[in-house]
Amino acid sequence: MDDALVLREAFRHNAWANRTLIGVFRQVPRLELTNPFREGKRLLHKLNYLVITDVYFASALAGEEPAWRWPADETGDLDELETRVNHAAALWEEALARPIDASRMVLVGDGTYEFPVWAVLMQALKHGIAERTQICPPLAKLVGVALPSLDPYAYATSTGRGGLLP
Repeated sequence: MDDALVLREAFRHNAWANRTLIGVFRQVPRLELTNPFREGKRLLHKLNYLVITDVYFASALAGEEPAWRWPADETGDLDELETRVNHAAALWEEALARPIDASRMVLVGDGTYEFPVWAVLMQALKHGIAERTQICPPLAKLVGVALPSLDPYAYATSTGRGGLLP
């Protein structure tokens, strides 16, 4: 496996984990996600942040304006959030299909910061893992069931490229 494919798989895992998390959110009663005084609303806010930020990082690397901005474009529509995850995944695929100049500088923070591509890639992966780690325990308590694993082994198993030997 070449280095570029390893990196693409890391971002494919990221999108898969975000989609899987949205699937769990679909089990939460609508009232829980819309009432500002309920835990579900707070978790939905964090899910929006996770997804919109991923779009933002992918857009920065692709050199285009992000389609959605945080927090103005927050949504309670899980289908819309899944569309945004898919949009980010497509941007990552496109950006990572080309040769990567890891030292190329990229504008982030509405053009107020500049970082090398390697830092943006690492931050995007770290951010996804960190946000999902914060969302999962209270979400599991809210839905009352253990959440599916979101780790790379679970991703490899779900895609038929890994798993338990007979």
